[in-house]
Amino acid sequence: MPENELKLDLPKRDATEEARSHAVKPLPQRAVDPRVCESARVNWQTACGASPYSYKSRSQLCNEAYTIYRDSCG
Repeated sequence: MPENELKLDLPKRDATEEARSHAVKPLPQRAVDPRVCESARVNWQTACGASPYSYKSRSQLCNEAYTIYRDSCG
């Protein structure tokens, strides 16, 4: 194999892209309020029902309640 084929010509990143890639920082962890978390858990269980195989557990309301629970309880 010729030497020029072994060298990859990767696209160069300009200074703004380089600065932007280092500017992204992870969000700080939010403090979990136990009352809000418990309320979201009860709402999720009420919306989804007891059985994971029920029609209720596959509803949009159940999905939204689970999203609220997940966001509230971390």
